Amino acid sequence: MNNYLFLISSIIIPKDVSFIARDSFENCNILTINCYIGTYAETYAKENDFEFIAIDEKILTGDANQDGIINVNDVTYLQMHISGKKNTDGSALIDETNNCLTALI
Repeated sequence: MNNYLFLISSIIIPKDVSFIARDSFENCNILTINCYIGTYAETYAKENDFEFIAIDEKILTGDANQDGIINVNDVTYLQMHISGKKNTDGSALIDETNNCLTALI
C-alpha cells in the first residue's frame, strides 16, 4: 500500500488517534495533516516535518462520527446508532449528551 501514498496530499486525522507508525507516510512528498491542537497527530506532524493545519475545535452540527467532515458517512453512523450498534467497549456510538448531536437523534 505504501507505494500509492505519494498520491495523498492532505489527510484529516481524528482526535482520538493515539499512534501513527513513523513510516506511515514516508512516501508522501507533500502532505498536510489536518488535526486537532494538542493531539498525537499534531505531534506526529511536527516531528516528521509535515505541514500541520489545526482543525477548529468547534463541533460541526451533523458530524455524527466526529471526523471533521459532514457527509453520507455521518448518516450511516447515525443509522447504526439508532439501530443499537455499540462501540467495542459497549458504549453508545454517539454520546447523546453532546449538545451538537442531540438535535440529530
